[in-house]
Amino acid sequence: MAQDPQTVVRRVIDEVWNARKAAAAEELIAEDVVWHHSTLGDRRGRAAFFETVQEMRSAFPDTKVSVDALAVDGDKVLMHWVATGTHHGPYRGATPSGESATWSGMVLDRVVDGRIVERWTYADARSSGSPHAIATR
Repeated sequence: MAQDPQTVVRRVIDEVWNARKAAAAEELIAEDVVWHHSTLGDRRGRAAFFETVQEMRSAFPDTKVSVDALAVDGDKVLMHWVATGTHHGPYRGATPSGESATWSGMVLDRVVDGRIVERWTYADARSSGSPHAIATR
């Protein structure tokens, strides 16, 4: 039985982002997912989705993502998220700074049959220390 969209999105935060469970990504992310990201560009496919998570987690290994607000409209879930982490690994050409960072953004997910099939992410690239600000220095 497919899970409701809100549960799917919360599980992606808890299990894929925070716990880095590849098996959860396989369960919750459609094989042909399309992820539109305001600073990273488009990502296509579950493998690219999980690689992006791994890249971020490698640079900020203690990353913790939390849900600040969430709204559901049918198969769409709008979420405001906040992430914290320490820059311990290289990220998109930036050398590790060892500094703590907090960044946030909005995500709009479309969930079909218990899986995210499309995601739009709008990350606040202006936050000092955010991975997106680091990547554009």
